[in-house]
Amino acid sequence: MTKATVSRNLIRIFLALIAVVLYTAIRMLFLQSLGPRAVFITFSTAVIICSLFLGISGSITSVVFSTLAADYFFMEPRGSLLVRTPDDFISLVIFVINCVLISTLVLAHNHHRERVDHLISENELIQERLRLAESLSILANKLKLS
Repeated sequence: MTKATVSRNLIRIFLALIAVVLYTAIRMLFLQSLGPRAVFITFSTAVIICSLFLGISGSITSVVFSTLAADYFFMEPRGSLLVRTPDDFISLVIFVINCVLISTLVLAHNHHRERVDHLISENELIQERLRLAESLSILANKLKLS
């Protein structure tokens, strides 16, 4: 891995951490009335956004830290990573599975979109070469006729 790649990944990880902090703050400030219900409501959005714009490193970071933030700040006992009940554990597992599926779908979509863009560029290059070959053919025919 090059230094630039490592640097890009570190920036993506940092941005994913900022996104999780931001969505944690939104949950704390604006959704207090939910209490321990709908714990993951804002974190799913953080994961989707990070997957769309920050690639695999941002996606993984957002899943891990969203899970930790949801558990620590919003699940009983608050202020602890202890999972108290089997229901809480199942909720965390389902959240992680959903996030992994969402991230996988978004990353696959991004990969296919990049592939389509590449194929479109290749097609445009081929079309340009065909136009140039046609022009050269016409020019060659005119020179033969002269």
